[in-house]
Amino acid sequence: MLLFVKPPSSAFVVEASAVANQAAIAPMVGCVESELADPFQVVEARHDSTRLPAAEPVIANISNEVAPMIQVITTGGTIDKIYFDALSESNIGDSQASDLFEVANVGFQYNVLPLLRKDSLDLKEEDRALIKQNVESSPSDKILITHGTSTILQTGKFLLDEPNKNIVNKTVVLVGAARPTRLNQSDAVFNLGFAACALQTLPHGVYIAKNGQISDVSKVTTEPVKANVSNEAAPKIQVITTGGTIDKIYFDTLDGFEASDPQAPQIFKTADVGFQYNVLPLLKKDSLVLEEKDRALIKQKVESSPSDKILITHGTDTMDQTGKFLLDKSNEASVSNKTIVLVGAMQPAALSKTDAVFNLGFAACALLTLPPGVYITMNGQIFDPRNVVKNRSASRFEHSIPQHDTSDTGKS
Repeated sequence: MLLFVKPPSSAFVVEASAVANQAAIAPMVGCVESELADPFQVVEARHDSTRLPAAEPVIANISNEVAPMIQVITTGGTIDKIYFDALSESNIGDSQASDLFEVANVGFQYNVLPLLRKDSLDLKEEDRALIKQNVESSPSDKILITHGTSTILQTGKFLLDEPNKNIVNKTVVLVGAARPTRLNQSDAVFNLGFAACALQTLPHGVYIAKNGQISDVSKVTTEPVKANVSNEAAPKIQVITTGGTIDKIYFDTLDGFEASDPQAPQIFKTADVGFQYNVLPLLKKDSLVLEEKDRALIKQKVESSPSDKILITHGTDTMDQTGKFLLDKSNEASVSNKTIVLVGAMQPAALSKTDAVFNLGFAACALLTLPPGVYITMNGQIFDPRNVVKNRSASRFEHSIPQHDTSDTGKS
């Protein structure tokens, strides 16, 4: 069962100040240096081959008192498996969540608790009780649990069973993968980006987020399966590609490059997404050379698309300018009923170490859960195009001082 946050029909763009007050959307955050929160309390596990000792938590190298602090609890499963011989035998290795967040250069704080290393088919009631105990005791209200997919719903249901002290006041998202993170053709990175966004946009509750779908655990009775994308009820996303680093190919030692074919379709295919999508390869340009006529063309395609969910892949240098162009008052009548997300990457999707896959997962979730408006999603954060800057030295997008009248929170 898919869950979507239904937007008010009159909504157009959500200002940073308005978003901060909406229950379904987390505060939009920046990266101002301040003192880190104390490490999270860890409920110790017994020491055996599949239960890890209470390790020193891994805490992100970012501190911002208004940034959401995400508690990550790792329990094992395919997402962290290591295959080490020709017979496909495997072991569950260290959690990859911290490394993936580092590659994505996320702008939220996070704390990783490596709790279990088990295939989900081997989880017992005492294991789920341990997971629940740590969810309840965490001071964070945003909990990400990496988990094997075979019994992920069973654990979600266990978390909702009474007594569930404090869980009702938290957003808990369980995520897994069909293929290990360490494999080239893995859905894990996309799923992790998708889940990180769900934590910031969904109201309190327990959810499963993977393969471009969100299931409310309180409303489902069977293990989530991939949606039939030919079903008319499946969300329809229009992807418009314009070039930028995300689609670049580097081909010589002098760092020469050219724009390649769009990478989004292959990423969606690898992630085995459950939504419908149509890709329009519109431009192959570095965003620094985009002209007003190019932005007018992008706007025209946004207006004419029958979809109300538009994903625009774009170079990062002038992404904000295109977002502001779409938000111009003269465009209000044509885009006010659409959710438009611009996304890019600091490293090309064709590289083995890239933020592109995480970013696309995050952006896809934003499209499915945010109300109509124009947004930029980068570095695990959601931005108003009018209040964002690219910090080149940090290779990260950050919130800027508002440059417009924030008293007008409905339209621009």
